[in-house]
Amino acid sequence: MFTGPVYVGITFLFPRLKSHCNTKGIIKPNAPFYKISKPDIDKLCRSTLDGITGVLLKDDSQVASLMATKQYVKEGELTGAIITINAL
Repeated sequence: MFTGPVYVGITFLFPRLKSHCNTKGIIKPNAPFYKISKPDIDKLCRSTLDGITGVLLKDDSQVASLMATKQYVKEGELTGAIITINAL
């Protein structure tokens, strides 16, 4: 468990909408890579940091640097979150 200051990087992975693909299931060239609709990234970060408090972090106030991204994944790829924590 981390007890000092940390950097946290979180990549939230969402399934693509059907409208992002053509009839053959291939992603359209104009389909977005980043998700800009709800849920809000600040709320995702807050709930994720609350979830790792007491497990990976002593307290979420230790987070001195935070980077977060919301993006779409290809069909068949896992959705969820990739969390990286580094001591500072």
